[in-house]
Amino acid sequence: MTAQCSRRNGPVAAPPEERFWRRVTKTEGCWEWQGARNIFGYGHFQVAALRIRFAHRYSYTLHHGPIPAGMVICHRCDNPPCVRPDHLFLGTQADNMADKVAKGRHQASRGEEQGLAVLTEADVVAIREAYAAGKAGLRKLARQYRVSTRTIAGACYGRTWRHVPSPYMFRPRAKTKLTEMQVRAIRTRHAAGERCNALAREYGVSDDTISSIVRRFSWKNVE
Repeated sequence: MTAQCSRRNGPVAAPPEERFWRRVTKTEGCWEWQGARNIFGYGHFQVAALRIRFAHRYSYTLHHGPIPAGMVICHRCDNPPCVRPDHLFLGTQADNMADKVAKGRHQASRGEEQGLAVLTEADVVAIREAYAAGKAGLRKLARQYRVSTRTIAGACYGRTWRHVPSPYMFRPRAKTKLTEMQVRAIRTRHAAGERCNALAREYGVSDDTISSIVRRFSWKNVE
């Protein structure tokens, strides 16, 4: 009976930790992540079906335990794909920026140093993390930080504040033309409780596009 159930359900997946280290190449220096990476080189690791972690943060938690809220994991080696535990250290965003200055990667007159910026570098990191986790859409974040939606989108997609190191960065979306079938699906899924920003990421369009569809400001001819 056990063997029959095993054949029916397929092979049992390896534990997350075992799968994680299969994707790491160890050298005398850095241990580099060989799986998916974002535009800044930080690795992505799928711990479970709907749970994705950044590889360096996952490695840190394996060896040092949970990461306190609001803290970041910095690289002593200054190499984003590295997951070697002794190359990682816990710090604040201020520590991260100080480390950047010490390693000569700091350039003046950018971001909050311009004196005209409303957001701070810590704000940008928090905004990217909230948007990536689906906790808030562009409009909500714009209201919270009292800036325009365009400003928030620029920070999230790296059009601005590119000098701020953060794994929570999205690639700019290519322009996508929706079909009537997709519009109907979007409205149905939103009515069932799915968030606009999650649907926007899936369909490759902006939050505003999804909002206009579900509120029937656009695609009025589609029932």
